[in-house]
Amino acid sequence: MKNLTKYIIKNNSTLHACVKRMNQNGIKTLIVTNKNGEYIGTISSGDVRKAIAKKFGLNKKIIHLLNDKSVFFSEDKINFKIIKKKLIEGFDYVPILNSQKKVINIIGNSYFLKKNTKPHKKKNLFSVVIMSGGKGTRLKPFTNVLPKPLMPVDNKTLIEHVIAKFQESGIDKFNLTLNYKSQTLISFFKELQPEYGIEFTIEKKPLGTIGGVKKIKNLKNDILISNCDTIIKEDFNKIFTNHKKKKNLMTLIVAKKKIKLAYGVCKSTGKNGKIINLKEKPQYNFLVNTGCYFINKKILKFIPNNIKFDATDLINKLIAKKIKLGSYEINEKKWLDVGQLDEYKKFLKTIK
Repeated sequence: MKNLTKYIIKNNSTLHACVKRMNQNGIKTLIVTNKNGEYIGTISSGDVRKAIAKKFGLNKKIIHLLNDKSVFFSEDKINFKIIKKKLIEGFDYVPILNSQKKVINIIGNSYFLKKNTKPHKKKNLFSVVIMSGGKGTRLKPFTNVLPKPLMPVDNKTLIEHVIAKFQESGIDKFNLTLNYKSQTLISFFKELQPEYGIEFTIEKKPLGTIGGVKKIKNLKNDILISNCDTIIKEDFNKIFTNHKKKKNLMTLIVAKKKIKLAYGVCKSTGKNGKIINLKEKPQYNFLVNTGCYFINKKILKFIPNNIKFDATDLINKLIAKKIKLGSYEINEKKWLDVGQLDEYKKFLKTIK
């Protein structure tokens, strides 16, 4: 049985207190009780996000936001089949109450995982590093409250969706570099107790989009690096095979992006301003860097120690030194940059 104190909040608490409790303990859903300690519902990070979006004051009481129709069971009528179904649907846990409507336990995924632990069939051929230390400025004001990896998407966090895509390729070990709200993220995963392995490397100061990789110990010869807001719907083992076959020291995963301008584009001769060409709403095709790469461990020596260093800095340095870089092209529909607010909203729609 868990210590339930950190999961429970009174209904007269403020939204600010609720957010603080979630951040401190890395919990996505809190149990709400009345002054007598009786269960009256739950409040999730999704409820918080919606409230902030609607400019619900941080000093207002959460009693106006709670879900009073949330699922729970009495201790003498627990239905594990239904609980397991709810957890698969995205619930964080299901509260268990005694006859006085007091919360005495919660049942989450870890309950079932401990009973169904299976050995991993396949050894990871490469290390996976997810860069998770950024401030998420493109997703403000949401990231003023939550770190970007913990942004809610349909009862799960963004980082869980990113990891789930890696898991589809059989990957079961992950390294996360952290900086902004690092303890919130560590607490979240500690509470989540995932079935996959996860290790954290904390950057004392921001080291850019690839600088933190240099601090990680015991990496394999080949490393897959991804931003924490990059969703790639592709078999990473297939990309890795291509990376090795081409003998690249770095392979950029790229997507062909079609950009159509909303205006007519004019071309003039310059000084006299004479128009010599006009294209109405032209469309251009570009190969776009998705923010996901395979690198060989040999090129880590080109990343400086404890200095902000972005992936673009590394790429340009390798090009200047004529070190072999390659690309692997995927369909643009297989890539989402969820770090942008409009793409984040689009991702929300695809999940529902």
